Amino acid sequence: MRVSTQTNKHMKRITIAAFIALGTLQANAQDYSISEGGTVEMEKQKDSEASSFTAGGTHYFITSHYKSPSTMYNMQSVAADGSGIQSSELSVPVGEFGNSFSISSVIGLGNQAYAIVENYNSQDNKRVLSARKMQADGSIEESGDDIMMINFEKMLRPGRLMTATSPDGSHLVAVGVLPFNKKESRKFKVAVFDASLKEISSSEITLDGLAIKNARFETVIANDGTVYINRYTSKMKDGIKILVHQYNSKSSSIDNTYLVEAAAGDVMGEYLYTTNDAGELVIAAAFRKDVKVYTGDEEQSGVFIFRNEGKSDGVIEYNDLDTPAPNFELTGIHITGETIYVTGEDAKMEKNSPAQTTPTTANSTFTFTHGNEYILGFNPSGKKMFELLIDLSMSARTTKHSLYSSSHIIDGELVYIFNDQFSKYRDDDDIASGGTIPVAVNVDATGLMTPAVPFINDLKMTNGYMLLPNYSAVSGNTVTLLARDGNMLKSVSITAE
Repeated sequence: MRVSTQTNKHMKRITIAAFIALGTLQANAQDYSISEGGTVEMEKQKDSEASSFTAGGTHYFITSHYKSPSTMYNMQSVAADGSGIQSSELSVPVGEFGNSFSISSVIGLGNQAYAIVENYNSQDNKRVLSARKMQADGSIEESGDDIMMINFEKMLRPGRLMTATSPDGSHLVAVGVLPFNKKESRKFKVAVFDASLKEISSSEITLDGLAIKNARFETVIANDGTVYINRYTSKMKDGIKILVHQYNSKSSSIDNTYLVEAAAGDVMGEYLYTTNDAGELVIAAAFRKDVKVYTGDEEQSGVFIFRNEGKSDGVIEYNDLDTPAPNFELTGIHITGETIYVTGEDAKMEKNSPAQTTPTTANSTFTFTHGNEYILGFNPSGKKMFELLIDLSMSARTTKHSLYSSSHIIDGELVYIFNDQFSKYRDDDDIASGGTIPVAVNVDATGLMTPAVPFINDLKMTNGYMLLPNYSAVSGNTVTLLARDGNMLKSVSITAE
């Protein structure tokens, strides 16, 4: 593995407070238009996760939250032109004791949305994943195509099942992590499918080295069908590491394994991953200085980029942050042309429980505090080219969706949409939908940022609605998002002209 380092010398950095007279590092402002669609009702969910995908000309926004004994899924769908919003709670018949069914994920493959359903059968000692077609109204077909099955002997060691789709929606991979046995190497089943759910590769593989009980596994698939199985481990003696196993769907075998870790004296933190047009895996990971006693307040001091160059050589480039942050979290990774964009934020969450209740009670409340937004640019080798900061000081209760930002590649540039305070932009005669408004900027491949465009006056949304940038999908040069007023959701389309 080749490793190199990058200091912060000669790096381009700009901090934006109110986006007024930002100087020579900015280009002319981008023109935007905004339109609103219909509304549907949806209750807020505490500490929920959001994801989105597009299939068959429809954007799907999926919210998931844990409600004992399983994860619950809600869906909003909007046509790519912003019309026809629909909402539904997703569910399948649960079956019976010892032979249960549940949704494990919701995906887009080709032109079709699917609910990935897991059947846990303790009578036959097997777990099965099936892909069931899902419609824009949230209805799920009663049966589907089986895509993975594993057997187990002990209920406490049932193995694990996972899926992933390629960025362009042309491939699906299903991976079965066979039950843990500390005396054996870890074993997997892998199956790769095309956009029509035709199996194009399958194999049972054994990974080198004895199994590690606390390993966390993830799977990634590139547009060309290359599969990556990431094995994350955190051990007191060895530290935090990721072993990346590269599976060749043509030969149905493991081609290479790469070690991903922070440099000596540092500790890896949060990470994100994607694949590029060459089918290579790209990982962006935060890191901090290693300390004997970790209190949680240590600054995340940098970001490194891993890439398996040519699918044969693992390369890591370590980069210092100009503005370290103790609560630095990565939020997105995008690749276009010669630029790797990585976005992040300085944010933290506090969970408060009423007296005489447990921390897991449904009465718990969440407070989210939000500081700076980061937009980082790296070249294909992983060297940092620029670091941009957007100065935000906002907070929210119950959910964080209004504090998230939306980032998409449009015409080779990063379009970044976020909420900010109207008071930063307001002149005497300006009007807006509320005290918090959407704002958009563009960042090109060299780090040039356009002046911020606040959505006020002719661009204002309907009074009372607040944008939820976390629900975001793109089609052409139009970003479709959701906005909330109480329990009402509205679709909002923002177009870069």
